[in-house]
Amino acid sequence: MPRGKKKKPIEEKHPMELTTDEAMEHLFGKEVRDKLKEFVQEADRKAEKSPHKRSLQED
Repeated sequence: MPRGKKKKPIEEKHPMELTTDEAMEHLFGKEVRDKLKEFVQEADRKAEKSPHKRSLQED
């Protein structure tokens, strides 16, 4: 029975082949990645609560 493809190590992949998580891991240190994730999560939470966000059906 054939097995799945083995993943290439990040170093062997062309930059266009990297997933977002792989690119983040390759480009930034753990502390920076953690801060970016916190920032994005906070921005998402604020966007969900924003009174300016409304659907097109309300017009």
